[in-house]
Amino acid sequence: TGNIRVTGAGRDATIIDANGIDRVFDVSAPAIIEYLSITGGIAPNGEDGGGLRLDNSTPFNQLDLFDVAVYGNSTTADGGGISIDENSASIIFSEIYGNTATNGAGINFIDGYMSLSETYIHDNDATANGGGIFLNAPTSLLDWKQTTIADNSANNGGGVYSTGIGSFYLFMNTTLSGNLADNNGGGLYIDQGSFVNFSSTITDNIADADFCSIHHDSSHNIYIVNSENVLKYF
Repeated sequence: TGNIRVTGAGRDATIIDANGIDRVFDVSAPAIIEYLSITGGIAPNGEDGGGLRLDNSTPFNQLDLFDVAVYGNSTTADGGGISIDENSASIIFSEIYGNTATNGAGINFIDGYMSLSETYIHDNDATANGGGIFLNAPTSLLDWKQTTIADNSANNGGGVYSTGIGSFYLFMNTTLSGNLADNNGGGLYIDQGSFVNFSSTITDNIADADFCSIHHDSSHNIYIVNSENVLKYF
């Protein structure tokens, strides 16, 4: 399959609505999607990716989202808004909100490289892990800059839930705030992997079990540099 490019006239002008019939985009090739909204998607047959799925049927694909809104999508599996499986993604100047799933109501990411920049992920609800983002990423590199993850909810990892023994997570100028976990890790739950938080704010997240913004299970490393309101909630 050749490269795919879908260009709208702006988020408010171009709204692709699946009306609860199916997911909106099912992608298995390199794709650029820009200047539009994705809504009303429901993943069929308990599959991942209610709004958009980039599957692993062909490896080394790149998904680029620019100035896209992803909202009001759902699945009974993972990735209510977006699911990316063993591929790479760059999400810039976008908004992901109001999606539901079992894990990763906003984004479900399985292995590879993901870059987030100037993106707002908020008000997503997962019944299990990762209200905003679920990272099932054994050997991934995640690079997030000037991104806000706020007011999401889940059982563990209200904002972000990550697992991946060889993964490396870099947050720069990123905010995690107002996220809620019924169990552990109001802002961020790190099962495995190394995490660097630079010039970021992690604050006002709530976890009913451990009352902390960051929950870390493994012996891997966490580095916090020039960041606000982290340790008092750790």
